[in-house]
Amino acid sequence: MSRNFRVYLSGPITGIEEKSAGLFSEAQKELESKGYEVVNPMALIHDHDKSWEWYMAVDILAMMGCDCICLLPGWDKSRGARLEHAIAQQKGMDCFFWFSKAEHLPAIRTHHPPGEAGYL
Repeated sequence: MSRNFRVYLSGPITGIEEKSAGLFSEAQKELESKGYEVVNPMALIHDHDKSWEWYMAVDILAMMGCDCICLLPGWDKSRGARLEHAIAQQKGMDCFFWFSKAEHLPAIRTHHPPGEAGYL
């Protein structure tokens, strides 16, 4: 019995939570429609009075159980997403870009381990 490929969503959240919620939700729905199991950090249970470091610890722990990381628009301007990307690369996880349908751009693979192929 095979399991679904687990994808962690990574992108900017801090300070733009309402705007980010829509982007994360759009990415999650599209990836789930393709059969992926998606870990959305915005859907994780968080205490709302904790520090940025506390949130990152919860999110990184969730990411460690995933097969790859999907980088959303603006990830490179987010301190947390850059940290998640660096950890994912050190772990040897596949890393992908995801663009909203409004941008009409294809997904681009950023890390490709030897012997594996495919795109999200």
